[in-house]
Amino acid sequence: MNNIKYALAFILAGSLTVAAAPPSVPQSVPSVAPKPCAKIYDINEIVSKLNDGFPSQLKNCSSKTNEVIAAKKKDKKDKRDPKVFMKQCATDGVKKELPEGFPGTNKVVGLVEKLVQSNTADGTNIDGFLNDVKKSLGPDECVMESVPKVLALAPVAPPMDVAQALSGSNLSSSCVEDFTSIFGKDNFDMVKFMQELPMDVAKVKLKLKSPFGKPKDSERTNVGLTVACIKALPESPSEILSLLKNIGMKMGLDLAADAALPAPPKELAEAVSNSAAGHLGFRAGINFSHLSAISYNATKYSPPRKVSGTYDDALGFQVGIVVDMAPTDLFHIQPGIMYIQKGTENNGISAIAHYVEVPLLLSLKFSMLGIKVGPCFGPYFDMYLGSDKEGIFAEDFGLSLGLGFDINMFYIGAFYDYGLVNVSYDKHSNFYNRTLGLNIGVNL
Repeated sequence: MNNIKYALAFILAGSLTVAAAPPSVPQSVPSVAPKPCAKIYDINEIVSKLNDGFPSQLKNCSSKTNEVIAAKKKDKKDKRDPKVFMKQCATDGVKKELPEGFPGTNKVVGLVEKLVQSNTADGTNIDGFLNDVKKSLGPDECVMESVPKVLALAPVAPPMDVAQALSGSNLSSSCVEDFTSIFGKDNFDMVKFMQELPMDVAKVKLKLKSPFGKPKDSERTNVGLTVACIKALPESPSEILSLLKNIGMKMGLDLAADAALPAPPKELAEAVSNSAAGHLGFRAGINFSHLSAISYNATKYSPPRKVSGTYDDALGFQVGIVVDMAPTDLFHIQPGIMYIQKGTENNGISAIAHYVEVPLLLSLKFSMLGIKVGPCFGPYFDMYLGSDKEGIFAEDFGLSLGLGFDINMFYIGAFYDYGLVNVSYDKHSNFYNRTLGLNIGVNL
């Protein structure tokens, strides 16, 4: 019995001891505080900037990589690895589009490397790349989305905020007025505007490069912008898209997916790029020409005496083509080739010469008016048709002075050619052509 009492006492004492013992607390692991952000970055702005600049970077890298591949085929000693080159070029390109000191740079570079390895770094999978960027960046990279996605398709700013959205767009004052008026309309469709604007820009730029009938600054295009505003806009459709997207985002619009901006038709784009090479024009008209003569009369008993005079005018015509090249809006170069009749009349008898003349004129353009001066030269082509060169006329060279008006596609002008060389084979006389002409034409 006593043994049982002792055992119960021992168990009871042990139970009390355990109950009285304080509960054991596991040792806590110190938590690591997140690194504070010196700056908060807007994910929409980062993705927009990548969308604006990175595709062109990729295409440039792809082009350079092809050059490396071609160089390696020619030179077996070229040790460059095209894949490594493409990867480095693409990563360098994306870093240029990211903010300096951006904490998420390494993540974006990793996505670029993945894009290059997938062989879709030609710009065809840029939307997928941008979506990956948007998904991968978060608070750890000091990134947040400033515009809620639910509200992204609807304007969040009243029309009065249009001017504020345009304030940082580097547009000219005339453009700010035009855009404010257009964007403030109740039925304004931003996507349609973005699709039509590049065509208007291409057409106006083409007309502005033409020497004939340039549009006035006050004229308005199909989308409602003035020519003065169009002149300040870039020609590239991608640059126009970037500009309008930035303005749209400031107005609270998400245009990344909606605005598919088509490039102008190939023919129009080629016409714009080739317009500086020259514009063709046709000319035809009438001219009045005569000979200025200097004779040296001599007799057996007297020395030669210089006698000068002019013959009467003879009527002729001219026809040909000109090319207008415009290095600047003011200075134009106008070569051409003309068939022109020159001659004279004396005592009712006309002597007409046929020339193939090449004028090379410098033109100063003041709106529709052009003032032209330069040399003109050409052979008297009868001498190639069996002439014995015993007549009056020979090849001519002189100076031409003229002025003309370009009225849309039509031309009207006048010129005066002053011959500087003797066109006579007469040993005792010198004859010089003098020609006044009037012409009209069509500019293509």
